[in-house]
Amino acid sequence: MNFVTPTSGQNFTEPADVNVEVTATDADGVIGSVELFLNNQSLGVDVSSPYTWNGLAQLRGLKRGTYTLEAVARDNFGESGRKTITINVQDNLTITFLSPVDGAMLKEGDDLNVGVDVTNSTGNVARVELFLNEQSVGTDMATPFRWSEQTILKDLAPGNYMLKALATDNLQDTSSKTIKIVVKPNATPVVTFQMPTNGQRLEEGADLAVMVEATDSDGTIQQIELFFNEQSLGIDNAAPYKWENLPALQDLKPGNYTLRAVATDDFGKVGSTSINIQVIANLSPTITFTSPADGATFDDGADLTVQATILDSDGQVVKAQLFINGVPAGEDNTAPYSWSGLPALQNLTPDIYQLLIVATDNDEATSEKSITINVRNTDGAPVVTIITPRDGQKFAQGDDLDVLVEAKDFDGVIRNVRLYLDDIFVGRLSAAPYQWNAANYPDLRNLKSGMHRVRAIGLDNQGKTTEVTNVIEVMPNTPPTVFFVNPADQDIFIMGEGVNVEIDATDAEGTVTSVELFFDGLLVTKDMTAPFIWNSANHLPLRNLQSGSHILRALAKDNDGGQSEASIEILVSGPGGNFFPTVSFTGLTEGQKFREGTNLTVNANASDSDGTIVGVELFFDDQLVRNDATAPYQWNSQVDVLMRNLRPGNHILKLVATDNEGGTASSSLTIMVTPNIPPIVSFVRPTTQETIFEGTDLIVEAAASDSDGTVVKIELFLDGTLVGADVLAPYRWDTSTYPSLQGISAGAHTLQLTVMDDNGASNSTLLTINVIQSNGFPVVTIIAPVNNQMFPEGTNLLVQAKAADADGTIRNVRLFFDGVTVQTLIAEPYEWNSLTYPQLANLQIGTHTVRVLAVDNQGRTGESTHTITVVSSGQNIPPMVDFVSPTNLQSIMQTTTLNVQAEASDANGTITGVQLFMMPL
Repeated sequence: MNFVTPTSGQNFTEPADVNVEVTATDADGVIGSVELFLNNQSLGVDVSSPYTWNGLAQLRGLKRGTYTLEAVARDNFGESGRKTITINVQDNLTITFLSPVDGAMLKEGDDLNVGVDVTNSTGNVARVELFLNEQSVGTDMATPFRWSEQTILKDLAPGNYMLKALATDNLQDTSSKTIKIVVKPNATPVVTFQMPTNGQRLEEGADLAVMVEATDSDGTIQQIELFFNEQSLGIDNAAPYKWENLPALQDLKPGNYTLRAVATDDFGKVGSTSINIQVIANLSPTITFTSPADGATFDDGADLTVQATILDSDGQVVKAQLFINGVPAGEDNTAPYSWSGLPALQNLTPDIYQLLIVATDNDEATSEKSITINVRNTDGAPVVTIITPRDGQKFAQGDDLDVLVEAKDFDGVIRNVRLYLDDIFVGRLSAAPYQWNAANYPDLRNLKSGMHRVRAIGLDNQGKTTEVTNVIEVMPNTPPTVFFVNPADQDIFIMGEGVNVEIDATDAEGTVTSVELFFDGLLVTKDMTAPFIWNSANHLPLRNLQSGSHILRALAKDNDGGQSEASIEILVSGPGGNFFPTVSFTGLTEGQKFREGTNLTVNANASDSDGTIVGVELFFDDQLVRNDATAPYQWNSQVDVLMRNLRPGNHILKLVATDNEGGTASSSLTIMVTPNIPPIVSFVRPTTQETIFEGTDLIVEAAASDSDGTVVKIELFLDGTLVGADVLAPYRWDTSTYPSLQGISAGAHTLQLTVMDDNGASNSTLLTINVIQSNGFPVVTIIAPVNNQMFPEGTNLLVQAKAADADGTIRNVRLFFDGVTVQTLIAEPYEWNSLTYPQLANLQIGTHTVRVLAVDNQGRTGESTHTITVVSSGQNIPPMVDFVSPTNLQSIMQTTTLNVQAEASDANGTITGVQLFMMPL
């Protein structure tokens, strides 16, 4: 079937009369009828060839617009076929802008002259009204249509402008035409320093002369102002631009200086440039310690004398200051330089000391020199110093920490050094160098912001310890800043052009490690170093721009993992100045997964910057779902059959938006429909290794999950009989609800779990348990140490225990210390000492667990656990006391004379008294 007349895409002039003729054939029958539709409205049925519709009222006097003609043919078997075409009815008024042309570029401050040509195919042109950015400029009643003297067209400011001409003919019909122009801002003047040059070095006391050059690509330079360390030194209005013999530029002192020149052009636009110069100071004094020597060692309580030789090659030494560990100790202003008898130098306590001398010469130049001395502890305790990090040192959030500790013992050797970060144990080292790094110690990685304590404890061969602490501060990371230099937001381009992009990115407390550029959500490329520039010649996504709106997004990252982004929108006009529409999915993402059987809903956004959206079509795997002509644009399973009961596989969704000038835009994405995956279920309790005795009340616990849905039910079967179902996690069956789990008999039993998900899929798992005849548990008693007993650091521990089994014999007894097996004994006495078992020797400070586990002749176990605490040798430990007689809850006869006997001991002292109290219950 085909349209003879009109043809698809044929153009008519308003008002249009249209006659329609259609041919239709049927290869295996005859055509029964052909029905014609105009914009989905039936115009009637023709039952014989030729199939024509002439002079119909609906086809006469058509107004401008796009019309859809559809012919539906039906044969003698009731089968149908259809053919659809579109025709266009065009405006009888034709408007052409003679000047300016669409997309014209003007300069800031230009005046605008507008010329328009209008023709009318059916009559005369009565008037033409001109609008600038929707504001009326004026109406011209006769050709030539011109506008130039209106104030609104004078002295244009930078920006994007829209010109619209509205023409009216003698029948009061109207038509309009719109173009866009861009007024570019005035170019910035360029200024450069001729002398001095950037980074130039001058000697102290030098006089400075400054000369600069300036150019303006679209105008002239009006003035240049010079700033010295941001202080204005004056304005020069004519070349050559030079400043000299100014007090501020004479007799320069040592230091770094900034020169900034600011040029202003004839439009008031300013451009500036800055350079830095350095004035070198005089030579600093030299310092040599003559006493004590670097690394010298003194006894606890020593008095110290410090002597030094200080010289200045280009002047005199006017002051020498001594500091001890950063604290001022005294000042000597004349040679020979010596310090003694000062409180800070007398009766030194054990430590590692830094001696620092700071010398100042007659030109106020300073230098410093330091040495380190050791004052040993006469009581034998080690000397510990944290070398890095320094006390008060600052770090950035996310940094890794490296720790270096120096430990010395002047009357022995260092056994080990322990490191703690915020009281969390990091690690113990038994030999120098005592260094911990983040690569080997996870607790030192990725520091969080805030204050942290680094603590080191040194232990020598005599068991003596010294502890030192440094405090560090971790500063929070500040993300980098990023913005577009070029193009600007809302800049306009012509279809087919390319866009060049420049980004500025900085980081206040670190460095920018990369900037990524995205064009409409797709990565263009990543730039690792400034300047961050992308051009269309080297980057394909930035070439051959298509009509519509496009989003440029820049993502900057810094060296601490912080990131920030900036986005702008650019506009690209299509043929004839039409901006194509934009269309996008909302709520759906590329690669989104759905389960088999899902009913899909699709939502879309569509817009047209210079017109209106006439329709949005959705295609599902290239099959049209429906054309939606009005917002909100939505397709769902209630209306659209293709959206129902999705089948497994990958499916392509495509949106096509059409605007009122026939411009189109599309957007596609792929969704994945996955087949339903059965749930999985497993036994948490009991396990295959678990020993269950006859008469036990059985408890069953299960774990279940469904990777693509939810678990709705788990059924438990015991020996093939349903026990019950649980519909909510945690999944548990016990005798309080299910009596069939009570007092399970000896023998083999089968447990089965069957799980079902929300899509009806199920899965099962089996577990066989062996129930053995009843056997009693062995009983374990820890005699020593007493529960919660305290010991001093370095204690050698003795553990004693008893074990008994009422219905059998003890196979073995095992001791665990802090969860680690010490030894298993197979016969009494059950006793472990530090001589045989080193784990019990020289206990370290902290809380420890003593656990004794007994196994009987049938494999049943019993256990007992005590907790002990080891404290520093200087801390007092409370005494221990226990009754020898009578025993707890012992029964005695009335009128009996009671004898009471108690035992008391003190781990690090002596018992001074035991008091007895008798209180009625």
